[in-house]
Amino acid sequence: GVPYADLRRVAVMGLSNILGGGTHSRLFYEIRERRALAYSVYTFMDAFADTGGLGVYAACSPSNVLETLTVLREQLRRIAEEPISLRELKDLREQLRGNLLLSLENTSTHMWRMIQHETYLRRHPTLAASLAEIEALTRKDIQTVARQLFLEQPLVMAAIGPIDKKQERLRNIPLI
Repeated sequence: GVPYADLRRVAVMGLSNILGGGTHSRLFYEIRERRALAYSVYTFMDAFADTGGLGVYAACSPSNVLETLTVLREQLRRIAEEPISLRELKDLREQLRGNLLLSLENTSTHMWRMIQHETYLRRHPTLAASLAEIEALTRKDIQTVARQLFLEQPLVMAAIGPIDKKQERLRNIPLI
């Protein structure tokens, strides 16, 4: 991921949303709906002063781990190598705008946003500036940040669950 103050943060938010931001996302469709490999699959993003993280969570049976990882790798590589569609960009902008506007109606979320701005930015962008950042997001921004995060640096995997002899190769599986 990227630190909170990094200008790519909105692109990483967009990338996270397209990959695993709900029932419309690529990972949800490919892993859960189309192939029935996992019941739960989503992405999450954290950003701090000096670092950040973009993660993928998938809960599946041990027998589906290898195929789930294969599909995950395919989707990460695809979004890094091919621009998202214009429809995905339009939907993404609408969802990010809606999420931002709805978050401001919740006092705790609004307060948390102000704390993050003060802590990580030392300034408080206006709502108009935040909406303009979302509107300025491009297909190329998403592809570039995907390439930087998924192809230009090593990925890390953590797995919880039993590993039998057939799955021993999971210990050394390349993520990309």
